[in-house]
Amino acid sequence: MTYQFLKSQHVKNIPLLNEMKQLCGPTDEFQFTLMSRAKGTQLAAIWDRLSAKAKKNYAQQLTSALRELRQFTSPVPQRVDGGPLFDRLIGQCIPLAARCKTYGKTTEEWFAGMAEELRYGLAKRYGTEDTNIIDSKLQDLKSNFPDGAPYVLTHGDLNANNIMVHDGKIVAIIDWEHAGYCPWWVEQYTSLTRNWGGSYDLMRMVWAELSPELDIDAFKNKVGKHISPVIEAYSSCPIVHTGEHDFWYRRAFCKCKPWGGCIMKADWGAELKHSVDYSE
Repeated sequence: MTYQFLKSQHVKNIPLLNEMKQLCGPTDEFQFTLMSRAKGTQLAAIWDRLSAKAKKNYAQQLTSALRELRQFTSPVPQRVDGGPLFDRLIGQCIPLAARCKTYGKTTEEWFAGMAEELRYGLAKRYGTEDTNIIDSKLQDLKSNFPDGAPYVLTHGDLNANNIMVHDGKIVAIIDWEHAGYCPWWVEQYTSLTRNWGGSYDLMRMVWAELSPELDIDAFKNKVGKHISPVIEAYSSCPIVHTGEHDFWYRRAFCKCKPWGGCIMKADWGAELKHSVDYSE
């Protein structure tokens, strides 16, 4: 969806795959997408061997891509088609196929959608059942939560593994399934906290260019230290989903790729009804 949107906007600095086709209908039980292959390798695979000059070159290219991406804005959090944007930041459940929570249009609405989980998570973290204490802690989280506006188009999973490079050039940014119009700070927070394959060093250079008025320490003070406690409270709540344990192992794919994997029912139609496990 986001790929088609960016293609239609004729973006100049955001490297995309040449083609992406959905080989199914919107109401089909099984969804299948065919993508052209990007030439080159993941930036994460070569980052540690690069010179300082080469790293700066890639950071500059990514800075141009994000600067163009963030020019697309929305009055509220949503997908590019106007549909609800699933929360992959705070209310992210396991299995990942579970789409349980969405970004609220306001901080109040966002917290209201997670109230049960946050309350129980806080109760467990502070070892109390006193509703006055829990209410006070929840209000503190809400009061300190950073404002979301402006809502900018966000990749949502930007790291060096999702950046394909060849001959010193970024040829494609892939994996846009979490993309949508998010609070202005989401891309910066996720890209700096998911440090895979040199991502932190890369994104540190990128954000120094994109928001020089807000260095890493200032960003942590303004945003990071207020987001992390909310994520910790939600993740402290034990959550179960019907069908989350239904999966099948598959054998090795082929001789040249001798590893197996699993097919989770959650990925193709399990109910995945979400509930808090108060038995814990």
